Amino acid sequence: MFMDALYDMDATFLSEPVNPQLPLIELSNRITKLCKNADRPIILMVDEVDRASNYDLLDSFLSILRSKFLDRPDTGNRSTFHSVIFAGVHNIKNIKPNFPWNIAAPFDVDMSFAPDEIATMLAEYEADHHTGMDIRAVSERLYYHTSGYPFLVSALCRMIHDKNIGWNETGVDTAAELIVLETNTLFDDIIKNIQEHKSLNDMIVAVLLRGVYVPYIPSDPDLSMGITYGIFKRKGTPVAISNRIFEKYIYEYMLMQEKKRNLPDT
Repeated sequence: MFMDALYDMDATFLSEPVNPQLPLIELSNRITKLCKNADRPIILMVDEVDRASNYDLLDSFLSILRSKFLDRPDTGNRSTFHSVIFAGVHNIKNIKPNFPWNIAAPFDVDMSFAPDEIATMLAEYEADHHTGMDIRAVSERLYYHTSGYPFLVSALCRMIHDKNIGWNETGVDTAAELIVLETNTLFDDIIKNIQEHKSLNDMIVAVLLRGVYVPYIPSDPDLSMGITYGIFKRKGTPVAISNRIFEKYIYEYMLMQEKKRNLPDT
């Protein structure tokens, strides 16, 4: 939405030099100008806020946004962003203790696709391409491998289309085998998060390689982190990897790490 708004207006003022004596005040004024000139409300999305290295600067920026939001003359006045979304924050206290915003409120919406929703998308594709697929069978097979994880559903469909594998259950199985041989931003991010958190890594090793029964207790920090990163399922007991593709990909990674540790010294 932010980019759409920029395309519809002259936003060159955002790249103009900033007064070094009053940088935050000038930033505040430019935000107001941007939001007032846009033809629609603008939503600011900031990813991985809790990785910021300069929390003082971040705190000042967030304080500006909060003040501007509270000082709006009325709800119809677009003097600041309509909403501010922090994505990928697994512990709000990493930003600031007793944070004054409501971003720590639980978000319980299931973002995964149900088989019926996958079928709806396939029906639209079928109307354009006339593949003759059994939409119900293909949608259920996609769900079987992905548990409805949106990125994976789209990735499998893209692979079937690009490689002309075949819009049937066998084609979905083939795409699921091929995707774990790829590198993509999602898999890279999963491995990065596992590498950066040893205790999470140890829990995944216990579940996948050792077959250890780990009870589903969301208050556990490692399990909570794994849920945030989309690695663990939110429901059910014992703890399980969220979908079959993640399970295979992470299993192969963990197995390789085990083999590397057991290589003989040369």
